Amino acid sequence: MLFLSFGDAPSGVLSSQVFDVVKYCRTLTKQRIICLAFISVRGYFKNRVIIKNQINDCWVVPMYPTIHLWRFNLLTLAVICLLTKQRNIIARNAMAVNLALAVKKTGLIKKIALDGRGAIAAEWNEYDVMPNKKLKSEINEIEKTAVLQSDFRLAVSNPLVHYWHNRYGYNSKQHVIIPCTISFEKTFNNIDIAWPYHPHEIVLVYAGSVAGWQSFDLLKLFLNDVLTQTVNHQVLFLSKTNTSIETLKQSFPNQVKHMWLPHEQVLQILERCDYGILIREQTVTNEVASPTKFAEYLSAGLDVLISEKLGDYTAFVQQNNCGIVWEPGSKTILLKSSVAQKNHNKILAQQHFSKEAFKSDYMRLLEAMA
Repeated sequence: MLFLSFGDAPSGVLSSQVFDVVKYCRTLTKQRIICLAFISVRGYFKNRVIIKNQINDCWVVPMYPTIHLWRFNLLTLAVICLLTKQRNIIARNAMAVNLALAVKKTGLIKKIALDGRGAIAAEWNEYDVMPNKKLKSEINEIEKTAVLQSDFRLAVSNPLVHYWHNRYGYNSKQHVIIPCTISFEKTFNNIDIAWPYHPHEIVLVYAGSVAGWQSFDLLKLFLNDVLTQTVNHQVLFLSKTNTSIETLKQSFPNQVKHMWLPHEQVLQILERCDYGILIREQTVTNEVASPTKFAEYLSAGLDVLISEKLGDYTAFVQQNNCGIVWEPGSKTILLKSSVAQKNHNKILAQQHFSKEAFKSDYMRLLEAMA
């Protein structure tokens, strides 16, 4: 079986959602599972080394140049199917599924599973992440084909399955729901990082991407309310900087700080904070999402400050007493986190966001693709 990633550059997301999944699935089955990554020709050799360092037997293949010619990659995929003699594919996104479907017509592929990580058509239209207008006009049909013509599907949330049903008429039961899980192997070794906060201060941390769907306008509204309550409320950004972060630092110079750290040092910092911030606007993209950051915050023991209708997680916070659901206009009361609460959150993370917690679902996926 091939596990196909298409168009994803090396990142923490690719590591957790592809490489770690491949490694885990290999422990569950005697099937041969080959990891296959199509990546951009830009920076190909550098990125190939990065990928090989994480999963050394991965087939790392350069994509056909320019994204609007993505269908030309089906020739490469067909050759790889011939060389590896693999006839079943788990494809990470809608475009990857469409490539596999085209090759399937030749008889080289028998079964295809969609690894659905989000609502790609909604994302491209809500956040204008695809500059190519022709491809953007085709994405709805590409996603529809992937959802309806796959033999099996993995969805990261219940709302994503509802999205498939409402938008494309999907009504099959041939799917499993597995959220974005994380590895619980700690990778830091007590690295000495200066801690700029006093014990009585309440530290809110934002870790991760500053991409459009992270909703910085809404986040600023939330932080303005929190930071004006008391100087004991502190905010730490563990991300690349942008103009929004710099504006906040200028408005609250003694309460907003910014760090950019290697991935292996992030958990060490998170564990010393009190709350993880996950505030996003209500768009389809966010309503079906499974943010890896939610699991990472919990695994560090943090309560999560979350907005309404964010995947399955807003309800999870309410049901499991592991954070606060924020509504615009409401006043947020923050307390210093206790050792007991941190331990409670870490246990929740292990129970609900480890790969082992979804062993039966992974087994069903693998059995469907056997």
